[in-house]
Amino acid sequence: MPTRRRLVTLLVVIALAVAACGLEPEGSSRGLLGTSWLVTSIGGVATIPGSEPTLAFGSDGIVRGSGGCNTYEGTFLTDVEHIHVDGLASAQAACDDARNAQEQAFIAAMTAATSWKRAGDGTLHLTGGAEITARPSGGSSPGAVGSAGASVSAGGGPVLVGPIWSLARLGTGADLAGTVPDVRFGDDGSMSGFTGCNRFTATYTTDGSSLDVGPIASTKMACLPPASVIESDYLNALAGVTGWSIGANGRLDLDGAVPLVFERR
Repeated sequence: MPTRRRLVTLLVVIALAVAACGLEPEGSSRGLLGTSWLVTSIGGVATIPGSEPTLAFGSDGIVRGSGGCNTYEGTFLTDVEHIHVDGLASAQAACDDARNAQEQAFIAAMTAATSWKRAGDGTLHLTGGAEITARPSGGSSPGAVGSAGASVSAGGGPVLVGPIWSLARLGTGADLAGTVPDVRFGDDGSMSGFTGCNRFTATYTTDGSSLDVGPIASTKMACLPPASVIESDYLNALAGVTGWSIGANGRLDLDGAVPLVFERR
């Protein structure tokens, strides 16, 4: 009995030590946050080579990626085994029939997902609707922004891709009334952010200092002024962007009919 008592005491001490170090069991929600995935099948049907949907689970509670044709963004919540995805918004660029059907199936499966797990082979499985199977993705998707140098300011300074940029000035200095829209440029050619009321997603391409923004999609929550006015002006300005640069002060300038200035968050 003393030996058994000592064993129980030792196990309790080990458990407390693990908790104190902040360790969590494999498969916890922290294991999903900050991960990126390439979807290999939806409902048992293999995805289209070169047009596979992607998933990136941000530590900000936003899931974003490509549906195989358009970019999308939404919110997600997880615990050890459950997942809830909400508010998915995607761009509306035209796709061929096959990619359009795949994208619709992917969005429907994401919205219906209720549980997640990592299999022994490292693949991710989302179930609840049609099962989504994905493998880890460690790099940029084909045909995204181009070379890494395209996202670096002159002289190899701060990059466009990666940071969240908070709007500091809209046009010649419109009053933002405490509202702080933002934008983030992904290395897969996607951009997303906050309008001051809704979230949006779009695609973008760069060629040196030029920047072209594709169709913008956003969630549809009703906003009251001044947020509604700022949202409209901000989205219109983003749609008209033609170039970008990062100054010595570290600010991001987006050129267009209505210039935008951002500060790195």
